[in-house]
Amino acid sequence: MNTKKEYQKNDQASDLRRQAEDRLASSGKDPDTDVHPDTEARLIHDLRVHQVELELQNEELRETQKHLEAARDSYARLFQQAPVGYLIVQDNGVIIQVNATFCAMLGLSINDVVGKPLSDFLEQEDRGIFLGRFKAFFKNPEGKTMELRMHRYGETFPVRMRARVEDKIPVNPAGQKAIAHGLFLTVSDITEQKRAETALRTAKEQAEVADRTKTDFLMNMSHELRTPLNGLLGMLGLLDQPEMDADQSKLLTMAVNSANRLSRVLTDILDLTEIEAGRVTLNNRPFSTIQLTESVRDLFAPVFQEKGLQLRINTAQDLPNTAIGDDIRIRQVLFNLVGNAFKFTPSGEVAVHVGWEPSDSPKRFMLMLRVTDTGIGMSPEQQSRAFESFYQADLSITKRYQGVGLGLTIVQRLMDLMQGTVSLRSIPQMERARKMDQGMTLSSVDHSASGSTPGTEVLCTIPLEYGVACAVS
Repeated sequence: MNTKKEYQKNDQASDLRRQAEDRLASSGKDPDTDVHPDTEARLIHDLRVHQVELELQNEELRETQKHLEAARDSYARLFQQAPVGYLIVQDNGVIIQVNATFCAMLGLSINDVVGKPLSDFLEQEDRGIFLGRFKAFFKNPEGKTMELRMHRYGETFPVRMRARVEDKIPVNPAGQKAIAHGLFLTVSDITEQKRAETALRTAKEQAEVADRTKTDFLMNMSHELRTPLNGLLGMLGLLDQPEMDADQSKLLTMAVNSANRLSRVLTDILDLTEIEAGRVTLNNRPFSTIQLTESVRDLFAPVFQEKGLQLRINTAQDLPNTAIGDDIRIRQVLFNLVGNAFKFTPSGEVAVHVGWEPSDSPKRFMLMLRVTDTGIGMSPEQQSRAFESFYQADLSITKRYQGVGLGLTIVQRLMDLMQGTVSLRSIPQMERARKMDQGMTLSSVDHSASGSTPGTEVLCTIPLEYGVACAVS
């Protein structure tokens, strides 16, 4: 390694000597050593070459000095004009160097700041905090951050300081060559950030108050409307007499159906507001899984028969007979899915499949509720918004298919509450018809024997525990 360095040094010296000899030759002052072989001529030649070498070295040094001064000036401007305050503080807390940005924060000159303890510019209540943290920095010399308050023009403003401990800081106060211990500090004025945080916090609190007010209003109105509505349904029931003619019976049926529809809307609104307000708690208890399918058949069979739709219900043969969970909420999910499928299926069928899958836990399993229909289907854009509150595909659907768009929203909220998942896939009716015309076969779980293609499929997965007893509900 030393030999290599020596070679490099010799090469540099040789280059410098060649440059000196070339300069002498070009100036015509170089004596020809062959013509003057005596010792005096050789010495004069060497002196002139050495003189030129020194001049060349001086030129290089001057050029290097210019570059260093330019770099120093650039770094000095960067230091002074940086968007944050820079300080160098001794281990006794006295400021020995500062940039113009920090002085502008305080509204002072550099002479007013340098040589003063940094704590003098802090709010009185924060000085003790700073001094305690300042001493701790030197015991654990890693990058530290703290938020303090400084004062200017009689007002306080928040700053964020980042400190880094350095040894032998190259600064010369009072003739010293370097400081043994000190801190590099960056100081940022975070007034606007704190204002934004305060505004955001205020807006959040106002939004929460408004949301609570909305929730309370909806719940109160739902209750207040439901009471007279139930009375109205009761009175309409009393009007149903055998001696009524066909027109009267038709009008009465329309009134009853409208009142029932309004009652369902109020129920959905009340359920959603209670869920969003966090007032719904799960009541886990043993229940019969078989009764889930029976409850669907008992509730929907008459309306399906009246509409001319087929309701198919399938249960996995190895489905556990009993489970522990909130069967009321599970039924609500299943009823909403079947009701939604019934509403948007003008012809064909709705299929319900209740299955299960084992879970990672030996005491738990995953209940699978799958509802498919041969209805109108949904476009990709409609599917992406299907679980939004009060979403309807368009005005024509809103007019044709009654409802306010809360059925799937409630399903989503209840699934989140039960730590389950819900997924939806659908094919619009026109696209299904086109694919059928092209002879394409679409796979689906539990298709009907007639080969009808499902328009929409919703799958819910609910974690449950195995039950040891069945509670009759």
